[in-house]
Amino acid sequence: MMPTTASKAAFRQAANPGPLRLEIVESDEEFDALQPEWDALVDRMATRSPFLRWDWMRTWWDIHSGEFDLCIAVARDVGGRAVGIAPFVLGYDREGSRSHVKQLIFLAGGGVAQGERMDFIVPTGWEMAVTPDLCAAFEILENRWDCIRLNHIPEESPNLPFIRRAMEQAGLSAGVLNQSDCRLIQLPSSWEEYAAQRPGDWRRNLERNWRQVVRDHGARKCVAGRDAAPMEVFDRLGDLHERRYSRRESLFIQPDAWRLHRKIAEKWIWTGQAVLTYIETNLGISAAVYGFVERGEFFMFQLGWDPALARYSLGRWAVNWSIEHCIDHHLETYDLLPGEFRYKSELSDETRRLLDLETFHSANANASLFRRMRDVRRRCHHQLSKLTAGIRSRK
Repeated sequence: MMPTTASKAAFRQAANPGPLRLEIVESDEEFDALQPEWDALVDRMATRSPFLRWDWMRTWWDIHSGEFDLCIAVARDVGGRAVGIAPFVLGYDREGSRSHVKQLIFLAGGGVAQGERMDFIVPTGWEMAVTPDLCAAFEILENRWDCIRLNHIPEESPNLPFIRRAMEQAGLSAGVLNQSDCRLIQLPSSWEEYAAQRPGDWRRNLERNWRQVVRDHGARKCVAGRDAAPMEVFDRLGDLHERRYSRRESLFIQPDAWRLHRKIAEKWIWTGQAVLTYIETNLGISAAVYGFVERGEFFMFQLGWDPALARYSLGRWAVNWSIEHCIDHHLETYDLLPGEFRYKSELSDETRRLLDLETFHSANANASLFRRMRDVRRRCHHQLSKLTAGIRSRK
């Protein structure tokens, strides 16, 4: 839902929101009541992320509600208007090593369909006034969590210093657990300008491969919704992706994740919030790239290509076509999201980082046991690595 002119004007009128009241939303009915205000806040925050949109969050909850408890922190001003949201859930990681540790995590930050850029939803410039109040939820909920684990917060987020400080105060061993680099392309005004920035061998090889696949298979560049029915292309993307990866290797094609993405794609491709570009040949839809548009930025989420055409580097050309399409639509940046692959490093030299933060309850037996066992595992791994290195050096 797009913000109304009135809601935009209301945010502009105040330099800060004034005294705040914090509430914890725990029911589906209360969650649904936030819909009119949710995306209006997302529109005004510094972090750009499609994974914070109402559609994504509510669809994720529809799928995972049986696994977690809602506990969304909402900061309201004296007039009752929501001025900040910290979207949380409580639950267990049934598949990982933390199966007995109850975690406070981001809504849409668990399960198989996790969001890739997560944050508190606070209007730009209001972080100092609002974010510490939202962090008070850590203390309010302290009897219900063993560990706070907040994944994929952009390093550049204005909320980050307040969140880190509050987590340090709320628990033990607070800090950054993981860091993930995301390749980023600052999009120029034309594809030709972008291609001129890349190495000459890269350009020549791809141009040669494109001429060959056009000659041999009649390849052409297409867009779902313009050249074919969106869900026909989306289902074909799933087929192509599964030719490269098993369900064990890729979360994208696991049943719950596929349900979420199919619902999102069915709605967002028509609204322009999702884009599905593809390359068609005489063999049918032979490569495709799926991603999201958020306020001038594109986030490339998934791709697939036909292994029968691997010699033409069709996967790389599918990504190139996606970049060209974004340039043609005057987007500002192209984010390749976490995961370092050779094709990503060939496309961009610039990165930005996502951080995973965690802290453990200071007086909780489960948290203490997990920390001790993890420390033992890490020491054993370190000693084994040293032993292995010593054996190799003596050979």
